[in-house]
Amino acid sequence: MEKNGKEQAQEIFKNLNNYLQKADWNYAKIDRDGDGTVFLIAQGEDLSMGLMIKIDAERQLVYIMSQLPFVMDKEKLLEGAVATSMINQSLIDGSFDYDVKNGTISFRITTSWRGVLISDEIFEYLIMVSFLTIDKYNDKLLEISNGTMSLKELDAFIVGDKE
Repeated sequence: MEKNGKEQAQEIFKNLNNYLQKADWNYAKIDRDGDGTVFLIAQGEDLSMGLMIKIDAERQLVYIMSQLPFVMDKEKLLEGAVATSMINQSLIDGSFDYDVKNGTISFRITTSWRGVLISDEIFEYLIMVSFLTIDKYNDKLLEISNGTMSLKELDAFIVGDKE
């Protein structure tokens, strides 16, 4: 008999917790009636980064989100939108979400588990891509906000990474 979404979600959440324990991650977890969430924190090269990993039973997704620990300066809201778009254009997986009204920026990546069981390798990939992408660009976005980096300099950084 095929498992329902909540049963699958509970199994995936259990597998996620097992992976995090094996990989020696320090994390906190919340388990609510089929939907489970864990929180990870890592120190990047410059800023600390937190991830929320949610197992969404209703949509059958592993959903990872991380809000950056700063808000774009009010005078730089438009530049923040352009910078976020420039960065997103260069990403293979995941994206930065930008709220032009208040300047908040978050990173998001998802994968569906509909009909499959998520392996340790998939969890590792999602977590590492998230942390590496955030670490690579969070300081650049902060510099745009502070006015210490221009969009032209950001473009040179992005293009330089492709070569």
